[in-house]
Amino acid sequence: MLPIKVSIIIPVYKVEPYIEECVSSVLGQTYTNLEIILVDDGSPDKCPMICDSYAQKDNRIKVIHKKNGGLSDARNAGLREATGDYVYFLDSDDTIYPDAIENLVRVVAFQPEVDLVYGGTVLQGEDVPNAYYQIDLSKEKAYYGTPEVAKEAVLFVLPAIACNKLVRLSTILQNKLYFVVGLLHEDEMWRWQIRNHIHQCAICDKSTYWYRQENQGSIVHTKDTTRSLKSKVSILVKMLQTLDIDDKQDMKCIVRFASPGFKYATWDACLDKASVNVEIKRLQALQANMKIPAYLRLLIKLWDVPRWVYDNRLVSTIIYKYGVWWQLRRF
Repeated sequence: MLPIKVSIIIPVYKVEPYIEECVSSVLGQTYTNLEIILVDDGSPDKCPMICDSYAQKDNRIKVIHKKNGGLSDARNAGLREATGDYVYFLDSDDTIYPDAIENLVRVVAFQPEVDLVYGGTVLQGEDVPNAYYQIDLSKEKAYYGTPEVAKEAVLFVLPAIACNKLVRLSTILQNKLYFVVGLLHEDEMWRWQIRNHIHQCAICDKSTYWYRQENQGSIVHTKDTTRSLKSKVSILVKMLQTLDIDDKQDMKCIVRFASPGFKYATWDACLDKASVNVEIKRLQALQANMKIPAYLRLLIKLWDVPRWVYDNRLVSTIIYKYGVWWQLRRF
């Protein structure tokens, strides 16, 4: 049996201070059967030249130069060129531990049918894995061996991030699980897309990924929340369009995602509220013509009420108690 080949896809855009550290962490892997795909997403700095220089030094590196299309578009370009058995997404301002891929592949070798393996993530400035990104194996299983429990893990156990997950490439390509272009929170959308296609998954108990928090140019540090809010609403629309209302896990996931708390927590920083309201009206029109449970319909309607209604203590208490009662009955 040939060694498992891993395609590492690294989208590159305006990360000149970090790209060399990122790529060096990949070249220094103890596991060497790698295909390294650097996707220059029209970066205006020296990143394209840096990528080309790395390709001249190591024949495992492929460089794709393309017009700027965003993170999802860059990942999709990498997927179309990938030839590995598994794919691994790495952001170009982050790094991976020297034995990261080896530890993840070791899990696959032990469980050959696994479609996804997740490793631990350490945040910059911390010495131990972050509680959100690291799975506590004293509380959770290390292996999810049926489609039902694997779906539960994808939706509720593993973080939504696409990075730091070793995913079977054929699963992505055969089911056309490409990232939706033009969205923020694309990882949350992708989690929903893959939920029914990961039939077995596992958790590696080793730290594999180092996440940088200081890059102020990254999407997560954008101050205007307009695009973030529009993306959240667009994702909710897409989730509704592909929702199986008879599937308890689908319902549990969308109820959590549909909570309007995100809107009201970020509304003041939204500079183009009118465009967000257009998306909210589209959401309301969709739910009005769908057969969905009453509590989900209520949550969606709350996206379109004045803030004082949502902030009213009596209203919020009633909604909360109704939600707890409804979910206990349903789940």
